[in-house]
Amino acid sequence: MSACIRPADLPDFDEPPVVETVLSVQFDPLTEMRTAHLGLFWNEFRTDFPKTAERPPLGRIFEQFPETPRTRLGLELQSYENPPVPRLCFVTAQGNEMIQVQSDRFIRNWRKEGAGETVSTL
Repeated sequence: MSACIRPADLPDFDEPPVVETVLSVQFDPLTEMRTAHLGLFWNEFRTDFPKTAERPPLGRIFEQFPETPRTRLGLELQSYENPPVPRLCFVTAQGNEMIQVQSDRFIRNWRKEGAGETVSTL
């Protein structure tokens, strides 16, 4: 296996300017999921992520290649038999890590909060 050679014209940082890293996975909606299920999910890691917040669910995103420019604005109205399950955010006591869950998405965030702090891994 050959080693990758880094192009000389790329910048090199002792302290990279990245302050947040996000990993998001979108899947088909879990139509039977309710807010109570998210509470049971939180129970598995609530000691590490004791803070919570409710947010509106994020809209579905679909990448299309080649990308087509958006040319018109619109308004979308939806009716529900049951109210949508919110996006729940579970945050560490330090506020530097977050798990977000909604019926069609799982998101993991890592934030650099202070000087010299390193971003943790899963």
